[in-house]
Amino acid sequence: MRSRRSSYLSSWIQHSKTRVRAKTHEGYEGLVRLYARPGIGDIPLASLSPLHLQRLYGNLLSDPSRHLSGGTVLNLHLVLTQALSQAVRWGYISSNPAAGAQPPRPRRAELSSMDEAATKRLLAATEGTRLECPVAIAMAALPPGFGLYTATDVEYLLVTAFTGFRAAVVESQQMSGAVGAAKAVVHSGFWGCGAFGGNRVLLTTLQALAAEMAGVEQIVLHTGSDGEAIPGLARDLLEHGLDTEDVLPTPDLIQRLVAEGFEWGQGDGN
Repeated sequence: MRSRRSSYLSSWIQHSKTRVRAKTHEGYEGLVRLYARPGIGDIPLASLSPLHLQRLYGNLLSDPSRHLSGGTVLNLHLVLTQALSQAVRWGYISSNPAAGAQPPRPRRAELSSMDEAATKRLLAATEGTRLECPVAIAMAALPPGFGLYTATDVEYLLVTAFTGFRAAVVESQQMSGAVGAAKAVVHSGFWGCGAFGGNRVLLTTLQALAAEMAGVEQIVLHTGSDGEAIPGLARDLLEHGLDTEDVLPTPDLIQRLVAEGFEWGQGDGN
């Protein structure tokens, strides 16, 4: 059966509609429509190779008119991997060409800090304007624990932060009207480290990792005067303790963080 890539993707998008949430399906459809179909839609499904996908990713990243992040192209790769895996199950092709293509490493979100005085100046400058609070996101932190953080603890925190940050990215894209074009900047603080007694270095590191996974361009950490050293410690862990040549699978990343031996602190009532 000769099936062109674009017609197969249309079938897969329709198939996935009943299997994922509406927002997820909307993201799949946007990635396929904007990036996959224009780049590889004319290639017969049976002829599609890893090299075709590799060229697609490279062209998208190098196109100055698109300004796509590595995270967006990585998301496209993940969607194509799912779609082509289904094509194997349906018998259209014998192997998944996405398995032989290497997705780009997402650009690590820039981690910067803002002290109390700068925070007050920012709030004063934006008061009463449309920039005062474009998007507000509440993320439930992990209830207080004790001793060392477990893999379950770290996974919960990472997934929660990713979900919140990804919502900010999607909201930014919807406001701009273009998937992948908007640059999301997230302002946060020592999430889960007040009343819950979370470890500041670990929670800052997890927020930076979640921001990278979600496609956030920059995360600004409001530290206050007593936490100015924390972003530097988290940055050192990201650059030296967790950095690898290849994309690190999430379970391996979680185990590396657990191996650092982070401990719960005491809640301060805030």
